[in-house]
Amino acid sequence: MKPVIIIDDDRLIAAFVDVAIQKLGFNSVTFIRVEDALKFVEKSSVDIMITDIFMPGIGGIQGIQMFRAKFPKIKIIAMSAGWHTMSPEDTIKAATEIGADIGLQKPFTLDQLMEVVKSLGI
Repeated sequence: MKPVIIIDDDRLIAAFVDVAIQKLGFNSVTFIRVEDALKFVEKSSVDIMITDIFMPGIGGIQGIQMFRAKFPKIKIIAMSAGWHTMSPEDTIKAATEIGADIGLQKPFTLDQLMEVVKSLGI
């Protein structure tokens, strides 16, 4: 089974998502930067990417665009709690408009995350 990559600079969120992914029977690899995840995917096959939007470095919006261009078959889940005056809803909407398959507003429950992953049909 191909691994799921998780990208979030908040290690607690990344660990929480990792537990959920493993409960669904997937293997996962976590990253705190989009740049590191890109290097990994260039050498490994991946089915799903779960990424935060606002992070240091490239960040989720640009990361989603890069992944979508280079790896169009990867399913992308964007997650966000918003930023400054941008609501989580607006952030997720922007992410889906530029290439994410689905979004998930933070905070979310384990069940919500698992439901979103299942909805991708992988």
